[in-house]
Formats: sequence, C-alpha cells, structure tokens
Amino acid sequence: MASSRAAQRYAKALLDLAEEKNTQDAINKEIRDIHSTLMNSQELRNVIKSPVVNPSSKVKALNAIFKDASVTIKNLFRVLATNNRISELAVVTKKFTELYDERNNIKVATVTTAETLTPEMETKILSKVKSLTGSS
Repeated sequence: MASSRAAQRYAKALLDLAEEKNTQDAINKEIRDIHSTLMNSQELRNVIKSPVVNPSSKVKALNAIFKDASVTIKNLFRVLATNNRISELAVVTKKFTELYDERNNIKVATVTTAETLTPEMETKILSKVKSLTGSS
C-alpha cells in the first residue's frame, strides 16, 4: 500500500512538472512507451526490482534502453533511484497514465469481438460508448 501511495506521488509530481513545462503530451507518450517496454520484458522488470543490482547500474541500464528519452524522464529515473524507489517504476508509469487520462477526460474501454471489426462497426461501437459515458 505504501509503495502505491509513493508511486502516486511521483506520478502526480511528474505530471504537474510536465504541465508546467507544457510537455505533458510528449511525456505521456514516453511514459506509455516505458510502461509497455517494462510489461513486455520480464528480464528488465527483474533487473529493476533486484536488490543485487545497485541503483546507479539500474539508471545506467534504463538510460541505455531509453537513450532518446527526455531529460525529464532521465531525471525521473535518477530521482527514483536516489530515493530507493526505482523498483516502483512500472507502478509509477501506470499511475501516470491513469492521472493523465483522468485530467484529459480520456476514457479507456476494451472491446472483445469474435470477428475483426470493420471500420463501420468500430464507428458504431465508439458512438455507443460515447453516448453511454457522456463523453464527446
């Protein structure tokens, strides 16, 4: 529970900073890419969570993997490592996307179908979801 609250605080601070710098959309894209990479690589998650690997090595690895990341993201890695929270990176990225979506009134829905959707069906489903949620 405490790690979840910490992750929430880091995610909120990152989003606030991004909004202050007017880079929230770019940071959101980077965070989503990082989260996707973490979710698709058990090996990377193991390295980040490993108590055997020192925090500076974790930051070096993340900086090498995400070499095109912005200074803001690289600073996030450094701050998390300095505060012994680098193992929470996946939770921070998840919380960030939740906060970003909430602040931007973005709703996430999962549609499961037996057949591939045609563009017309996709439009109808999107329209129905919008009417049900009151979103535009």
